[in-house]
Parts: sequence; structure tokens; C-alpha cells
Amino acid sequence: PAEGKLVPGDVLLRINGEALTDFVMLEGVLDDSVGQRVSLAVARVGAVVEVEVEVDSLHDLQPSEFVECGGGVFHQLPYHEAKNHNVAARNSGVYVASAGFVFGEILTPGALVTAVNDHPTPNLQAFIQALASIPNKVRCRVHWQSLSSRDRRKRMGTVKMERQWTALRVWRREAGVVPDRWVCEVPAADVAMVPVDKALPPCSGSAPGAVDLSRRLTGAGVAAAQALVLVRFRTPYKTDVISFKTEAPEEIMLRGAGVVVDKKLGLVLASRSTVAQPLGDVELTFGGTVMVEAAVVFIHPVHSIVLLRYDPEQVQGMGVQEVRFPATAPVMSTVEPGDSLTMVGLDYNQHAFCLSVTCNSLGSFSLVLPSPPRFRDRNLEVISLGETIRGFGGIFIDDDGAMIAYKTVFAFQSGKKRQNFWGAVPVEVLRDFVEQARRQEHLGVTTLECEFNEVTLAEARHLGLDNDWTTRLVEHSPNRRQALSVARVQLGGATAGILQEGDILLAINGRPVVRFLDTELPGAVEGQTVTLDVLRAGSVLSVSVEPAVLRSDGAERVVTWQGMQCVVTPRPIAERGVLPKGVARAGEGVFCSATASGSPADTYWIGPEVWITGINGTPVHTLDDLLALDQALPADDWDAEAVDDDRRFVRVTVVDMEGREQLETMRPDWLFFPTVDLRLKAGEWTSTLGRHGHPAKG
Repeated sequence: PAEGKLVPGDVLLRINGEALTDFVMLEGVLDDSVGQRVSLAVARVGAVVEVEVEVDSLHDLQPSEFVECGGGVFHQLPYHEAKNHNVAARNSGVYVASAGFVFGEILTPGALVTAVNDHPTPNLQAFIQALASIPNKVRCRVHWQSLSSRDRRKRMGTVKMERQWTALRVWRREAGVVPDRWVCEVPAADVAMVPVDKALPPCSGSAPGAVDLSRRLTGAGVAAAQALVLVRFRTPYKTDVISFKTEAPEEIMLRGAGVVVDKKLGLVLASRSTVAQPLGDVELTFGGTVMVEAAVVFIHPVHSIVLLRYDPEQVQGMGVQEVRFPATAPVMSTVEPGDSLTMVGLDYNQHAFCLSVTCNSLGSFSLVLPSPPRFRDRNLEVISLGETIRGFGGIFIDDDGAMIAYKTVFAFQSGKKRQNFWGAVPVEVLRDFVEQARRQEHLGVTTLECEFNEVTLAEARHLGLDNDWTTRLVEHSPNRRQALSVARVQLGGATAGILQEGDILLAINGRPVVRFLDTELPGAVEGQTVTLDVLRAGSVLSVSVEPAVLRSDGAERVVTWQGMQCVVTPRPIAERGVLPKGVARAGEGVFCSATASGSPADTYWIGPEVWITGINGTPVHTLDDLLALDQALPADDWDAEAVDDDRRFVRVTVVDMEGREQLETMRPDWLFFPTVDLRLKAGEWTSTLGRHGHPAKG
């Protein structure tokens, strides 16, 4: 109100005709004149100037409403932020308190959104109207500027609307109510979900056409490069992500190179270090030109490999190719350190390249158990290079252009940080389940559910390996004079109680076992039996085992309850060997994988990395049990003085990672942390809103 009337350097002399002597008098007059005009006499450059100024309410300049969209929080520009950054407090734009999953793609907290899809958003109401018109899964333009930096340029970027995770909700504070009551005037259950727009125009004819790679690539490298895609994965939920932080982040984004293995079915091979879990949004970029959505088909439970599916109709005319698998001898028996290999990959500008590289080593690796537990690859030999190649990854090909290995990133823990190293997975590991997908079978991986270490034959002989078995192992692999020792047996797995740590696996169905590849069992047939020859305590034993057929890994259902992301027990958790009573294996029980900041679970120090085994003395065995007990809890009417305080708290029994049982208490908040049930059905995630809202409002 004083803009243009008062200037820096003015000296206040009188207010409403009264001599102004101190700040107490000034504040008293202003407080009594809210919404009215006051007259001021000021000394300015040696002269007395009379001005009239309207007195505004400081409370009106503080946010009393906000919007939730895509996990972000937006409201009017707060008075103190406007003052600190010299911006008009009204109609300057919408303030980003928390960017969330959708807007976190380009924005950071403290930004000011000035337009959405070219519709100006000077205030919150205009922002709400602009958001309501954007269909789900459609990109929109966002104009903004940063307040927290000296660069105040107006910028523009695009974000993808995602309403299946969190709906658009508008919150307003009720005036005159003590304590503050916030009311959701557009409940999530009533927000009309704008239909998903999947009718994207296909790339037909020569527009935009295939990328011309002939000037940079030659021969077999051209076709291989046309099979490469950029894979981008984003998620607001951390259930299986390879991360070593326990808090739930607003957004996780990972990128890497994928390769098309079937262009008719739209199948793409990717890395688990990129697509870490089923719950998330996957996009593929072809030739740096066309971006399409993809769905997770299969996440390998043992190796860092993922299979995706996209709609081939959306990339017509792009010249997309598929890689071929070699029909000759296994790669790992033909590649040796020092060999020259041909690599085709994507650099960080999404440009294809073809290089001649040198195989530095060909061997296994052993990753420590991460804390908190997350997926880690095991029982795998990879090709390592002698030089560093910057980019998103790629494939190795033979002289005929067939893929012999897939170069990807492996994540591991170093201290409290995530670290990566590059390695190439041989095609023998990939071929079986890719062929299953091409035949459109129910995908699965047959495994003994145990982890092996390599030992030299000299060590094995000290453990009782006789000359006959030594000769058989040498004849099977003359250049690899080693055996495999059992390092860890999966709790409740196929070989639990049959194999023991320290056993040496000599043969499977009479075929000698020397390398990790020898333990890979083809097919996904339930109920088959194999015979294992095992060296134990100096004697060779023959045992029969029914291998497990593991289906796609990762949580396919997530229940968010009081800020806790609850899933069934993940496989990496079960591998640690400590499970609560009533949970025999992975896929059972209710496990809290992460907690939301500021939630009741976070406030009362419940989780993460714990099992929920009971609520108010009633056992919890499944996610459905959790939802049923949540509905049965008494309402917490914060306005009812007659409600016993004890009824406002919930007693939660949890078991930590060491197996210790503890009883915690928590006051639920269904208003800001409603119960949500997320499920994967037919490749699509659906969100069902459970208990929510203020009890007085229903």
C-alpha cells in the first residue's frame, strides 16, 4: 500500500495529526486502523510531505490456503519471502513450498510459478484453474523464476502431470477456529480424474524418420544403435530403489540406456539400477526425438536386469531395430582379457557412438550386504573394460552385429553413500527370460536361492576334493580351475535345510559346476527336480532339490498408512536371515520401507525398516489386515473434549531388523496423511483412497 508514496530515507513526523515519538505509538495506531487510511507527515529532502496510506492486514499477507498437486505444496507468496526478495506480496505468482514428484522435475522449493500452459498464475485460484485443465500423463509448460538465487530470469520447462499417485487437493484454514482447522474443500475422492491421453500421434512416413547414423557409424553398428533407447524412471515412492537413505524423498529420477529386444512386441531390456522397482513412471526416448511411456514387464530377482514394454505404434517410421542374439558358442567361453570388443552406446547427449574397447577382466564381484537392505546382484561374471567410457551405457556386439553383452551400472554401498561401477552382463544370462517374453509365456527365473563364492581347486582339495572330481572340473573348464562354494542360503528358500554354508557345489544333474553360469537353470517350470552333487566335510553327497521359480521382483502393492510406506517383506530383507514370528519368507508380513517427513510415523519415531506385527493388540499378518484395523480405529475428534486422550493414540507393535519387538504409540492423522492403497493391475497402477479427512467432516 505504501509503494509510490513512501520512499527510503523518509522520516516519519506525524500520524493522523499526532506527533510520532516511538514505535509503540506507531504500531498501536496501525493496529487500530487495519482496512482504513492513515495520514502521514514525513520529512523528505528538507521538506514536509503529507501522504495517505491504506493499512493492510499482516494476517492477510500470510498463506491461509494451499494446493497439493503431484506431491508438491503451493500457496501464495508469504509476506516475509516477498520482503526478503523485494517482490510484490500479491499477484506475483504462486510460491513453491515443496516441489513434489511432478514439479520437482524442474522446480526447487522457493521458486515462483508465473504461468502454467501459458495461462498466467498470479494467484492461487488461477493456478488451480490451470492445473484442473491438464489431463493425466500429459506434459504441460511451466513458467517460473527463482527467488533464492541472484538469477531472476524467467524460465520455462515442461512437467508430466501424474494424478494416479496423488490427486489435486485444495486446503483452506477455517477462520476463527481454535486450534487451527484445515479443510479439504476438494477431497481427493471427488476430484474427477481427467482420462489418460494415450492417443499420441504415431511417427508415420518419413517424419521425423529414422536417425541418420551413417556418418558416425558403419556396418553392424548402425543397426545396433537403432535398437538403443534412453530409459528414464521416476517415482515418488521408495520401495525397492537402490538407495541408502531412510527418509522418503520427494522424487527419484534415474536414467540409463536400454536396448530393444523385440520391436513387434515392444520389449526393451534395461538395468535395475535405472528401473529399480515396478512402482514408478517409465519413459523411453527413441533417437532423441520421440518419448513414449513404458510398463515394467519383469524385474529379474537375481540379476540387475529389467524387461519393459512400450506401444510399437507410437514409434512408427523411426526405423527402430531389435538386437539379435548370437547363435554360436557362449560368450563367456570365447572372450578373454585383452580381447578387442566393439561397443555401441549412448553418450550423455543421447548420441549413438561405436568404439573399439579392450576387455580388461572377466570375472565375478562380491557386494557387501547394504544397510538398509536393498537389492544387490550376485552369482554373476561381468566384462570389465580397461578404459572409462562416459555415457548412459550400451551393448557389445560381434562382427555380425549380434549382442554379446549388455553394459550397465551396478550399485553398491560405500559407507552411507550409493556408489556405482560399470560392467557388461553376458548374453547367456539374458537369453532365457527374453525368449520367454518373446513366446509371451509367464516369465520366471529358476534358481537354487543361494549365493556362491569362487574358490580355487587348491582350496577345494584342502576341503576334501578328490582327484576324480578335480579332473572332471578341470576338463569342464580348463582355463577356470576353480569351484563354487555356498556362501549364503536364502531363508525359507528352495535349498534351505538342504545346502549349508561352506558346501562346495560340484555338479547339477551330473554336469560339472565351475562358473556362475553353470548354476543358471533354464526355463520356468514349477515342480521340476534336480540332483546336486555336493562336497561336505570331505565327502560327496547327492541331494535332490526342487528349485524355486521366482517371478518378477519388487513390490506390486504399497499401502501408505500414517506416513509409512508398507509392503510385503522384500527379498533383500529376507536374505538377512532375521524375520519376525509369522513371517517365513519374502512376500509375507507387513514391512515399512520408508516414512514421510512430518508424518505421525516420523513424529513418533516409528520406522522405517520395521515390520508392523500388531495394532492395539490385534495381530497384523497382511496388508489387508492393516487396512481393516485402520478402518476400525476410533475417530480422533480433536474438537471433542469428552474423548478420552488414550483413545486418540494407537498402540503399534513393531519388530526391528534385529528381531527385537517393541510397542510404540502414535496419534493418527487421517487429514493430512490419508490411507492409500496402490496396486499394480495389468501393467497399470491404481490408487484407492482409504480412510481420510477430518472425522467431523466425514
